[in-house]
Amino acid sequence: MKRRIGTVDREWMLVWRMIGWMGCMIVLTGVALPAEAWAQTRVGEVREIGERGRPLNHASPHARLTRLGESRTILADPPDSLLFRDLLEITKRDLYLKLLFESAVVVPGQHEETVEQGRYVVGDTTVEGRSRVQLVVEKGAIVVDAVQCFFVRILGIQSELCSSAFYEMGLNGAEAVVFLREGEIRFPEYGIVQAGENIAWRLRRGVPPVPINLSARVVRRYQQESQYRLEEVWEPAQPTAFWKKPSFLLPAAALVVGGVVFAATRGGDESGFIDVVI
Repeated sequence: MKRRIGTVDREWMLVWRMIGWMGCMIVLTGVALPAEAWAQTRVGEVREIGERGRPLNHASPHARLTRLGESRTILADPPDSLLFRDLLEITKRDLYLKLLFESAVVVPGQHEETVEQGRYVVGDTTVEGRSRVQLVVEKGAIVVDAVQCFFVRILGIQSELCSSAFYEMGLNGAEAVVFLREGEIRFPEYGIVQAGENIAWRLRRGVPPVPINLSARVVRRYQQESQYRLEEVWEPAQPTAFWKKPSFLLPAAALVVGGVVFAATRGGDESGFIDVVI
């Protein structure tokens, strides 16, 4: 004998179904929350934005941060926090970011020969059961100055850096160069450990790093580029000496007659000579 379901029974069935769905959502949310919380963990910050030959900036339309699908301008004042899964993009040549992580200072930016944008992802790697920051270089170049060991992945190859190194992605995206300025670097997936200075490897996806011999000129370029990124670009711009300003050069030019440079004295004191060279 079939039982006929009345209106009240139908309402109770709908109520119980809703409770069941809500319970499932709570369980699923409880499972998802730890992963979402992990993704939103603060692991570093943007300290400064620099551009070759210009004062430091608090922001630049050519430096973008993408988080959870939303893209916006990167800020250095107040400093933007860096979270796992953040994507950083630099779309202008000679623009640099100074990133501060717990164990390293990282300066991404484009190298001088490329017009491609720089792309960097704040990722992670697991070491001895602990999640550690790993910066993934997709395009561009970076300098890393590590206080403790720091992880960089480029072309799928992980390196553990315990000192200072310059990473440069090739223009074709098929190979990269790692230049160890000093200290120690490891490629754990290939069992390579190397200490020293001015040592370089060529990286290609899926094959072990290959040591390469650099000419003195290339070594000097990597050293200078690293030095510039880590120090010089962040130094405050020096005011131009008054004798180098156009307002001084124009009248000073009148002192030069027939290629002869005249000297002006101050109050008859010969120690006050000013050499004007045009």
